[in-house]
Amino acid sequence: MNGAPMASVSPTDRGLLYGDGFFTTICVDQGVPQLWELHQERLAQCARVLFGWDIFPAALLDTLLAELHYVTQLNERCGVRISLTRGVGGRGYAPASSFTEQQVSRIVTAFDYPEHYSQWQKQGVKAELAQFYLADVHPALVGLKTLNRIEQVMIKQELALYQTDEVIVLDAKGYVAEASAGNVFWRKNKAWFTPKLASCGIHGVVRQALIQKYSKVNLVNATIEELMGADEAFVCNALVGQVSLQQVSGYTFPVVRDYSSYQTPVLMDS
Repeated sequence: MNGAPMASVSPTDRGLLYGDGFFTTICVDQGVPQLWELHQERLAQCARVLFGWDIFPAALLDTLLAELHYVTQLNERCGVRISLTRGVGGRGYAPASSFTEQQVSRIVTAFDYPEHYSQWQKQGVKAELAQFYLADVHPALVGLKTLNRIEQVMIKQELALYQTDEVIVLDAKGYVAEASAGNVFWRKNKAWFTPKLASCGIHGVVRQALIQKYSKVNLVNATIEELMGADEAFVCNALVGQVSLQQVSGYTFPVVRDYSSYQTPVLMDS
């Protein structure tokens, strides 16, 4: 935390008290942070909305990258979470009027790469439809990876009740939103689709990479029936990459791919 290996979070840190901050989770392979440019864009976007920064400070970005390399130096492949909070200060909900980048709390943590992810990439996962749904959020906050993740905690609690690997979560209007910790894509014939996520959900970095790479991706509001009529589908996030869906609530997808050999996100027509 803030460059110290054995530090603790202040009980008055605004990230702890109010969720006043944001984070990104990165896959680091052989010391190289994967999709780093997109993670930088996420940090900059969150800082612009939450902290009011027009430009993410280059010095702070350099510091975060140096701390990332420090915590991963003994790991061949691992995950890293970078969290930034507004630090200590302000009165109640109101942040300090003189807030600067020097007051930001930095927490950079490395963790073991989940062992079961490699198997998931090869054989895919089974999913059920979650009963918990995502509520609409303020338009300015849609897609941001803020520290307020209580909905995901509730979804993971529900997932633990099922004999399955994942859940598919709907939004308040009944449209497909995401998985418990990842975005969802599906293919029907040669057309690829992913939820528009205009009112809720996370705009993940793998999702962003695919949308930027493939102009053919259709951003849609889709029902669970549309997903369950697809030829194939997958869940994606920065750590696991891409993982095929084998089944959703009893529907079996005709195509299940092995994504373990793909280093960058990919879409295929058939």
